[in-house]
Amino acid sequence: MSLLWDGLLHGDHWTMSKAIALLLKGGTPEAEVIEVIIRHVGRHIASSHGAEGGDDVARLINGLKVGQQYDGEDRLIALTTAASAAAGGAAERLEVIALSGTVSWEKIDRWVRAFSRDGQSGRIERCLFTAYAQGDQDKVLPLLFECAGEPNFIGFNLGYLAELVEEFGWDRAGDLACNLAGKMLGRPRGVPQEVRLEAINLSDPIEVYIKEWATNPPQRAGTGFDDEKLAASLVSGDIETAFNGITEALKSGGHIDQIVSTMVLLAADRMARTPVNMSPGSGGLAWEMNLASSVRTAHRYAGPEIAAKAIYQVAWQFFSDRWLNISVRSLRAPLGSGQTEATDESAALQLVLDSIEEIKVREIGRQVREYLNAGYSGDRLLNEMGLYILKDDNGWNLLHTLRTIFDEWALCAEHPARGQLLVGLARWATNVRRRTGSQSAAQTAQRFARGETAVELYE
Repeated sequence: MSLLWDGLLHGDHWTMSKAIALLLKGGTPEAEVIEVIIRHVGRHIASSHGAEGGDDVARLINGLKVGQQYDGEDRLIALTTAASAAAGGAAERLEVIALSGTVSWEKIDRWVRAFSRDGQSGRIERCLFTAYAQGDQDKVLPLLFECAGEPNFIGFNLGYLAELVEEFGWDRAGDLACNLAGKMLGRPRGVPQEVRLEAINLSDPIEVYIKEWATNPPQRAGTGFDDEKLAASLVSGDIETAFNGITEALKSGGHIDQIVSTMVLLAADRMARTPVNMSPGSGGLAWEMNLASSVRTAHRYAGPEIAAKAIYQVAWQFFSDRWLNISVRSLRAPLGSGQTEATDESAALQLVLDSIEEIKVREIGRQVREYLNAGYSGDRLLNEMGLYILKDDNGWNLLHTLRTIFDEWALCAEHPARGQLLVGLARWATNVRRRTGSQSAAQTAQRFARGETAVELYE
């Protein structure tokens, strides 16, 4: 364990890979290894990070979730990637003390909302810690989502923090959750720019409608929903049109999950169709997808009213990416009928993987589509592409999106545009390999998992 602590403190991927591999091979339960990582990331974020610590938690959670898709040494690579998110200095900090006496939940609720508006992160943390200490922790996450649903938090994602608590419980993750939530909700906010201010001003009538919609939901939910119309409004380049598209989708009976699926697939389609000879903006397009998918988490923890507010925030993200100027396409239109010339599924799969390895950006999208058109397994392709991504030291850039696509591949199973999830992922994975990187950390993890010694590593 001391070797793992050392690797975490110094951010040494090689040392972390070695330590985790040796611990697991020696019979240490994976849960104990993860608990060490969680304890470290709590101290690391509390003493060394502000609101940006949310990115570390997101990478940690996504690394663990992706790791659940694999076994053996392949799982070890994802676990090491997750550990790298927790790495860095971890100093002591002043102990957070609960407010004296018994404080009612109603007061804590009111104070947290006020401190969030005023940007007082330390006071938010203490209020949340008090609620946790008094046994009101089940009420904390819904409150946090309600605060993050305010218009001035456009483009904000609290889902990974909620998943941290869900995965590890308040006993192990409570201190980290209170600290990071305080920093995220209490972050400084300057005067919004003109376009963002316009979006915030449009939110007033939307708030009124959402309350009415949540109280009296449309009858025959889902029957009048038009995903093509919604997609066109989101990429119209006009914020009012985008917001109106969401409102119309809700009025027509569109379910939260239907709207989210449309947004996820629209983002994937845009990733899959960006011109090769320009800056593809894959990071922004992936954020559209990840943010849209996170609405499902908000729905699960905070209910339909907060989820509906979150959908408008995703619409803002689509509007923000209008500079990409990607042409509108029907999500239900076929993308060609060409099939791979490979003799069988394994050969077709290897053709795709070789193109990722050899950075054939111009060919990879077509090859993935032809693989899927031949009726070959998308599950197998996703699994193998995931390994290729994890084994590259630059793969952590794609970790959030890889996890999202693992989730959405199953959730969007019936939609004809589902294949664009894999096309977009393959194109981005190929592009990322243009950066100078290696597979040293991933290969080290694999070799130690096999029991190879340091001498054998250099032969």
